[in-house]
Amino acid sequence: MFARGFSLFIEPCDDFWRYRWESKVWLAGENPYILSPLHPDLFELRDEAWAKINHPEYSAIYPPLTQLLMVFSGSWSSLGPYPLKVCLICFDLLSLLLLVRWKKKEEHQESHSETLFYATRGPPKEVKSKKSNQAAIIFFLNPLLIHECAGRTHFESLFLLTCLMAAYFWSYTHQWRSSLSLALATLTKTLSLVLYPILFLDSIQERRNIKHALLGLSLSLITSMLLLYLSGSLVTTWNFASDFRYNAFVPNLIDFIGLKKDQSTIFLGILFSCSFSLLLLSMRKNSLSLRIYGSFLLMLAFLPTVHPWYFLWPLPFAALAGFKNAAPLLLLTCICTMNYVVTYRSALGEPWQEISGLWAWQYFPALLLTLVLWRKSFKSFIPLAKLYK
Repeated sequence: MFARGFSLFIEPCDDFWRYRWESKVWLAGENPYILSPLHPDLFELRDEAWAKINHPEYSAIYPPLTQLLMVFSGSWSSLGPYPLKVCLICFDLLSLLLLVRWKKKEEHQESHSETLFYATRGPPKEVKSKKSNQAAIIFFLNPLLIHECAGRTHFESLFLLTCLMAAYFWSYTHQWRSSLSLALATLTKTLSLVLYPILFLDSIQERRNIKHALLGLSLSLITSMLLLYLSGSLVTTWNFASDFRYNAFVPNLIDFIGLKKDQSTIFLGILFSCSFSLLLLSMRKNSLSLRIYGSFLLMLAFLPTVHPWYFLWPLPFAALAGFKNAAPLLLLTCICTMNYVVTYRSALGEPWQEISGLWAWQYFPALLLTLVLWRKSFKSFIPLAKLYK
């Protein structure tokens, strides 16, 4: 908490000025999804914050739930970024409490299952407490989380909380609460759509009420996608994502093939679908948190734009998976942050201007470490291959 208190005085990111502008547009009765900051109808609203907006030619790309948070913090604009920073710190605290509670429940279940097999023999209390403490340290004391959310005012804290709620409630058969949390996560970041097939396959594997699971997930998906479509967030997000490339891994590898932009997008989508299916198949015996962790890592590898704070997305699930499984993410976070600092300085304040080839060295060490630590999961492909012989 001391580090987060200190981070209150860190200068917010340049996105903060867009937050303030879009909240001002909403409060004026206009729609920032339709009108970009350069639109002449918004000329009277221009102020000092308007001149600091990045990419003013684009209209709003943030989904509706984050827009609500913008409006809330914008209504206290006289206090600067502090209301938003306090909200993000509160989201981190709620995520911490939920993560520790989830880990303790897992430890209780493990202890109970061991007593069934070994009678009075069970793990000592000191060992059980270490696991939840380790998860709390990996998540809450992560310097990137403190700097980018509490300090730089990125909305990842809200996204992590909603995703963690969806996975937690699903693990303990609160499917309707999970579906509601998943809808909130989708309205925070559309990339949380990756959780829908994971949770549905988990209900099949755990032999839960599949009808209730399918109904809850369907209502959650339809409602969230309808709101995203009606707001215009889907279109603006797609246009923004397709126009930029920064710090990407797989998209940069595909560029060596020499495909056109449309062909590259189609090929990238097919490749991600196949890779995602194989990942879920190879990790079908792992815990739900570990499957979500692996899925987020895979998705990050396929994104056309990857900023350092994006690597916070799998962080709570990495904490649940333990330090050994979290090691690739922690390594990737450190290297990517250093890469971002070097790129930012070399571009004289233009972080979208990346150094050619610099993206490669940051991914391969973490990828190699992942292959070494998860080699047992990849061995599950061997019996599958024998079935087709």
